[in-house]
Amino acid sequence: MGNTNWLVILLIVGVAAYALNIGGIQQLIGGGTGAAVPPSGGGVTPPASNGACPDTLETVFEGDSINPLNTSKTDYQAQTFRLVPSGNFAEFLAYTTTTAVQGGTDVHLQCGKAYTLYPLATIDAVNSVAPVELGVVSGASIAKVVIVPNLNLLQSKAYDNANHAFIYELDDVTAGTNDALGSTYISSSDNRTGAATAVGVGGYIDWTFAVSAVDVDGQFGNADLGLYIAVDADKSEYDTPAVWIGNVALQNVKGTGEVSANDEAVLSSYEYIFKVPAGINFRTAPTDVRMYLAAKAGQNPSGDPVLRFVGKGYYVGGDGISIKKDLFNEATNAAILTATPQTITLQVS
Repeated sequence: MGNTNWLVILLIVGVAAYALNIGGIQQLIGGGTGAAVPPSGGGVTPPASNGACPDTLETVFEGDSINPLNTSKTDYQAQTFRLVPSGNFAEFLAYTTTTAVQGGTDVHLQCGKAYTLYPLATIDAVNSVAPVELGVVSGASIAKVVIVPNLNLLQSKAYDNANHAFIYELDDVTAGTNDALGSTYISSSDNRTGAATAVGVGGYIDWTFAVSAVDVDGQFGNADLGLYIAVDADKSEYDTPAVWIGNVALQNVKGTGEVSANDEAVLSSYEYIFKVPAGINFRTAPTDVRMYLAAKAGQNPSGDPVLRFVGKGYYVGGDGISIKKDLFNEATNAAILTATPQTITLQVS
């Protein structure tokens, strides 16, 4: 081959290499810092986790709330769920379960978004539990069963450890019977005429309350969220009480930030707020709560001590959007769990 032909071939190869190099530079510039250039034609495909999104880009949700304390395992409850997409509480969807399996009203979630499900407390009916992460929803429909214990009110009977005798509740014919809270206990010696327990100077109260749920298949509150026993015992008349459940001494958490400032304000007449240890729930089998309360030096107490059982639950805040977890509703100061205060009053003289 002549020199002229070799020269032509070299020129062609050189031009091709130059063109490829320029194209690479242009592509890099077009992608900014090396980001992928989206394909032409437009359109965004939402992510999918358990299947492709339908053409509507909506995933139908159906949910149930089941009481695990019922032996049938089919005790469906009416409870409100809040479904919040990607932490945006303003875009919530409300869903109410029913007493029939998947009997709630369908709601349409945005396919491809991650949702958090908040089981809210239903006063005097259903407890709440920690939020449930649904993850990124996809497909035409999804269903979720949430295990939530049924909410029961409390009852108790009282025993005087010093006198080794059961205590009469106000108007009871027999000492040591179960009485629904709020209840008032008189003494171990009086036969319901109303004569209170005399503490006296240097005296004390050492009583045990066997506390249980009023009905079967339920519990009061949820220790995983927070259960407490507030005690009203005037500091000018009484020393700091000691409270036990079993052999565990309860800790006073008032002023520690364990409960909100608003909760403490609602319980302002209670000098102490004792935390119930995790794992202890008030159910059908009685739980013994013992309180030792001594008169302050030189004092003959006349104020009636009160124990109040309270629990945290999730609820909708006063703005109608935010989800909060408290003992009392910040907007109304009403208890989250119960309409009737769960109190035990010790009548003294």
